Amino acid sequence: TLWTTDRYVDRNPFPAFKQGVGVVLQLPQPTKIGTVTVDVASAGTAVQIRSAPGDNPKTLADTGELSAPTPLQPGPNRVALSSA
Repeated sequence: TLWTTDRYVDRNPFPAFKQGVGVVLQLPQPTKIGTVTVDVASAGTAVQIRSAPGDNPKTLADTGELSAPTPLQPGPNRVALSSA
């Protein structure tokens, strides 16, 4: 799956980063996942993998942490997950 987010071209004030962008993947059944690979084109991004017991979490507090925030480098990055 591929998606893009807004680019920042206004240098003043810099940096004016977003708080975050989320992607929700719904698996057809409960599944154990040990790692997630995230491929990015440039540095400066961090990811955190989370899970939810239902299909529509309303807030971040409705999810469980599967990984700590992980800084990414250009190219494929493997993120190890804890069990949830």
